Parts: sequence; structure tokens; C-alpha cells
Amino acid sequence: MSPLCRARASALLALGGVLSACNRSLDEDAWCKEAAYAIAGRTEECTGDGALATARYEAFFDAYTCVEVPPESLADDTAGAVAPQNLAHCALAIRNLPCELVDECGDALDRYMTASPVCRLLVEGGP
Repeated sequence: MSPLCRARASALLALGGVLSACNRSLDEDAWCKEAAYAIAGRTEECTGDGALATARYEAFFDAYTCVEVPPESLADDTAGAVAPQNLAHCALAIRNLPCELVDECGDALDRYMTASPVCRLLVEGGP
């Protein structure tokens, strides 16, 4: 796994439970970008193919437009809004896909984006 993917994976796993406070200081589309990194990272981990991981990362941004999640749409609970800590769920769910599912998903990015219901909140468009 490339050092960049390894660092992102470690950071995502470490931050998984403490995101509500720091989320508001991130770029509004940061979680969408993390989904793209997760697809690339999981691809490289499961296939050992860095070029394929890079190609899927680039294909993500060809297929999807990241949607900014404005801070005012975030709430401490999920009654009518997305809780800040839940925005990370998309990337975390993708990072935890078993290699068998990564193989099945292949280049079909829309299949990765079903790993969590949060994924579709972060993007527009798609293949």
C-alpha cells in the first residue's frame, strides 16, 4: 500500500469515533474526497495494483461531483439532519469492504457507493 493510502487509512480509523467536533473545520467536500481515497486504498490493498487504484481514484472524480455538506445541515442528532460523525461512515464502510466484494465491485464505482447510505449524500452524478 502506498504511504499516502496507509496514512489516510490510519487517520480515518483513528478518527472514526471522535469526528463530531473536528468535522466542522474540514472542507465541506472532504468526506467525498475520503470516499475516493477509500476506493483507491482498498483497491490497492486487495489487488496490489497501484496503477489500478490510481485509475479508480481518477474515475471517481470523472463520474461524481462532490457535494459540499454545509455546516448548517449538520446536527448533533439525526432528527432531520446528518450527524457530523456520520459523514465519515461512507469512507469507513468502503475501507472495511472485504476483498471479495472489492473484486466483485471492480470498476463499478456505483457499487462501492452502496457501502453506506451516507455515500449518496456526498456526491452528485455517477456512472
